[in-house]
Amino acid sequence: ELGCAFAQAQLSWNLLGSNVQERQLTFARLSAEQNERDGVFAYAAMLNGGHGCEKDLNKAKELFLRCVEPSW
Repeated sequence: ELGCAFAQAQLSWNLLGSNVQERQLTFARLSAEQNERDGVFAYAAMLNGGHGCEKDLNKAKELFLRCVEPSW
């Protein structure tokens, strides 16, 4: 909640499988918006599976591809 992208990404993974998927999605999205690779991956995984949100396979694919860019 303090804005640390890496901590937000880790928190989103720690909440995986819990019943607070909306909170997990929020932390993943916040981290991804700050360009944290783990957050981008977590957000893509949630969009891919529809966890806490509607499935968005196109956006998930875009984010997964960002994670493997060599310039990262």
